[in-house]
Amino acid sequence: MNDFKDLVKIDRYNLSNECVEHSSRYLEICEEYVEAKNKYLKAQDKLDLVLADTDIYYRTHWDDTWGKMTESYIKNVVTLNENVIKATEEVRQAQYELGILESAKNAFDSRKAMLNDLVSLLIGGFYSNPSDNNIEDNIRRRMKKENEDPLHNILEVNQE
Repeated sequence: MNDFKDLVKIDRYNLSNECVEHSSRYLEICEEYVEAKNKYLKAQDKLDLVLADTDIYYRTHWDDTWGKMTESYIKNVVTLNENVIKATEEVRQAQYELGILESAKNAFDSRKAMLNDLVSLLIGGFYSNPSDNNIEDNIRRRMKKENEDPLHNILEVNQE
Protein backbone atom coordinates (compact mmCIF):
# COMPACT_ATOMS: atom_id res chain seq x y z
CA MET A 1 0.00 0.00 0.00
CA ASN A 2 1.39 3.37 -1.00
CA ASP A 3 2.11 6.29 1.27
CA PHE A 4 -0.82 8.51 0.31
CA LYS A 5 0.24 11.59 2.25
CA ASP A 6 2.76 12.53 -0.44
CA LEU A 7 0.33 11.79 -3.28
CA VAL A 8 -2.29 14.16 -1.87
CA LYS A 9 0.06 17.15 -1.61
CA ILE A 10 -0.39 19.91 -4.18
CA ASP A 11 2.40 22.03 -5.62
CA ARG A 12 0.55 25.27 -6.26
CA TYR A 13 3.45 26.53 -8.37
CA ASN A 14 2.98 23.61 -10.78
CA LEU A 15 -0.80 23.47 -11.12
CA SER A 16 -0.82 22.40 -14.75
CA ASN A 17 1.10 19.20 -13.98
CA GLU A 18 -0.89 18.61 -10.79
CA CYS A 19 -4.14 18.77 -12.76
CA VAL A 20 -2.84 16.48 -15.49
CA GLU A 21 -1.49 13.89 -13.02
CA HIS A 22 -4.51 13.95 -10.72
CA SER A 23 -6.61 11.51 -12.76
CA SER A 24 -3.90 8.88 -13.02
CA ARG A 25 -3.12 9.14 -9.30
CA TYR A 26 -6.81 8.87 -8.48
CA LEU A 27 -7.11 5.82 -10.72
CA GLU A 28 -4.26 4.14 -8.81
CA ILE A 29 -6.05 4.79 -5.53
CA CYS A 30 -9.33 3.44 -6.90
CA GLU A 31 -7.65 0.28 -8.20
CA GLU A 32 -6.03 -0.35 -4.82
CA TYR A 33 -9.38 0.36 -3.16
CA VAL A 34 -11.15 -2.25 -5.31
CA GLU A 35 -8.42 -4.80 -4.55
CA ALA A 36 -8.70 -4.07 -0.82
CA LYS A 37 -12.49 -4.35 -0.95
CA ASN A 38 -12.15 -7.72 -2.72
CA LYS A 39 -9.60 -8.89 -0.12
CA TYR A 40 -11.95 -7.82 2.68
CA LEU A 41 -14.94 -9.63 1.16
CA LYS A 42 -12.87 -12.80 0.64
CA ALA A 43 -11.64 -12.63 4.24
CA GLN A 44 -15.24 -12.18 5.45
CA ASP A 45 -16.38 -15.19 3.36
CA LYS A 46 -13.51 -17.25 4.76
CA LEU A 47 -14.46 -16.29 8.30
CA ASP A 48 -18.08 -17.28 7.68
CA LEU A 49 -16.93 -20.68 6.37
CA VAL A 50 -14.55 -21.23 9.28
CA LEU A 51 -17.29 -20.29 11.76
CA ALA A 52 -19.78 -22.66 10.14
CA ASP A 53 -17.25 -25.49 9.86
CA THR A 54 -16.12 -25.07 13.47
CA ASP A 55 -19.72 -24.88 14.72
CA ILE A 56 -20.63 -28.10 12.88
CA TYR A 57 -17.50 -29.82 14.17
CA TYR A 58 -18.27 -29.07 17.82
CA ARG A 59 -21.93 -30.01 17.47
CA THR A 60 -21.11 -33.38 15.84
CA HIS A 61 -18.09 -34.20 18.02
CA TRP A 62 -19.39 -33.01 21.35
CA ASP A 63 -17.82 -34.71 24.30
CA ASP A 64 -20.09 -35.01 27.33
CA THR A 65 -17.10 -34.38 29.60
CA TRP A 66 -17.13 -30.79 28.33
CA GLY A 67 -20.50 -30.28 30.00
CA LYS A 68 -23.99 -29.69 28.72
CA MET A 69 -24.22 -28.51 25.11
CA THR A 70 -25.90 -25.08 25.02
CA GLU A 71 -25.99 -22.44 22.30
CA SER A 72 -23.94 -19.98 24.36
CA TYR A 73 -21.35 -22.64 25.22
CA ILE A 74 -21.03 -23.68 21.56
CA LYS A 75 -20.67 -20.02 20.56
CA ASN A 76 -17.92 -19.47 23.14
CA VAL A 77 -16.02 -22.63 22.12
CA VAL A 78 -16.25 -21.63 18.43
CA THR A 79 -15.06 -18.09 19.20
CA LEU A 80 -12.00 -19.42 21.05
CA ASN A 81 -11.01 -21.77 18.23
CA GLU A 82 -7.60 -20.96 16.72
CA ASN A 83 -8.87 -21.08 13.13
CA VAL A 84 -11.69 -18.67 13.96
CA ILE A 85 -9.30 -16.30 15.74
CA LYS A 86 -6.91 -16.34 12.76
CA ALA A 87 -9.74 -15.75 10.25
CA THR A 88 -11.09 -12.90 12.41
CA GLU A 89 -7.66 -11.26 12.46
CA GLU A 90 -7.47 -11.50 8.67
CA VAL A 91 -10.86 -9.78 8.39
CA ARG A 92 -9.75 -7.02 10.76
CA GLN A 93 -6.52 -6.44 8.79
CA ALA A 94 -8.39 -6.35 5.48
CA GLN A 95 -10.93 -3.96 7.02
CA TYR A 96 -8.10 -1.71 8.23
CA GLU A 97 -6.49 -1.59 4.76
CA LEU A 98 -9.87 -0.88 3.19
CA GLY A 99 -10.41 1.98 5.64
CA ILE A 100 -7.07 3.54 4.75
CA LEU A 101 -7.87 3.38 1.04
CA GLU A 102 -11.34 4.77 1.63
CA SER A 103 -9.73 7.71 3.44
CA ALA A 104 -7.27 8.14 0.57
CA LYS A 105 -10.16 8.21 -1.91
CA ASN A 106 -11.90 10.88 0.16
CA ALA A 107 -8.66 12.87 0.37
CA PHE A 108 -8.34 12.71 -3.41
CA ASP A 109 -11.89 14.00 -3.79
CA SER A 110 -10.88 16.94 -1.58
CA ARG A 111 -7.69 17.30 -3.60
CA LYS A 112 -9.75 17.63 -6.78
CA ALA A 113 -11.86 20.39 -5.21
CA MET A 114 -8.71 22.15 -3.98
CA LEU A 115 -7.13 21.96 -7.45
CA ASN A 116 -10.29 23.54 -8.90
CA ASP A 117 -10.15 26.31 -6.30
CA LEU A 118 -6.44 26.97 -6.85
CA VAL A 119 -6.89 27.12 -10.62
CA SER A 120 -9.79 29.56 -10.16
CA LEU A 121 -7.61 31.75 -7.94
CA LEU A 122 -4.81 31.62 -10.50
CA ILE A 123 -7.16 32.58 -13.33
CA GLY A 124 -8.56 35.38 -11.20
CA GLY A 125 -5.09 36.82 -10.67
CA PHE A 126 -4.87 36.04 -6.96
CA TYR A 127 -1.23 35.01 -7.20
CA SER A 128 -0.15 37.83 -9.52
CA ASN A 129 1.92 40.73 -8.24
CA PRO A 130 0.55 44.18 -8.85
CA SER A 131 2.69 46.19 -11.24
CA ASP A 132 4.88 48.96 -9.83
CA ASN A 133 2.89 51.60 -11.73
CA ASN A 134 -0.31 50.54 -10.01
CA ILE A 135 1.34 50.80 -6.62
CA GLU A 136 2.65 54.28 -7.38
CA ASP A 137 -0.74 55.36 -8.71
CA ASN A 138 -2.50 54.10 -5.60
CA ILE A 139 -0.05 55.91 -3.34
CA ARG A 140 -0.40 59.15 -5.33
CA ARG A 141 -4.20 58.95 -5.16
CA ARG A 142 -4.13 58.49 -1.41
CA MET A 143 -1.68 61.28 -0.88
CA LYS A 144 -3.58 63.73 -3.11
CA LYS A 145 -6.48 63.37 -0.74
CA GLU A 146 -4.21 64.83 1.90
CA ASN A 147 -2.98 67.49 -0.55
CA GLU A 148 0.59 66.33 -0.67
CA ASP A 149 2.56 64.22 -3.06
CA PRO A 150 5.49 62.59 -1.18
CA LEU A 151 6.60 60.68 -4.26
CA HIS A 152 7.23 63.99 -5.95
CA ASN A 153 9.31 65.08 -2.97
CA ILE A 154 11.18 61.77 -2.94
CA LEU A 155 11.90 62.05 -6.65
CA GLU A 156 13.24 65.59 -6.20
CA VAL A 157 15.53 64.45 -3.38
CA ASN A 158 16.81 61.53 -5.43
CA GLN A 159 17.56 63.76 -8.43
CA GLU A 160 19.77 66.07 -6.38
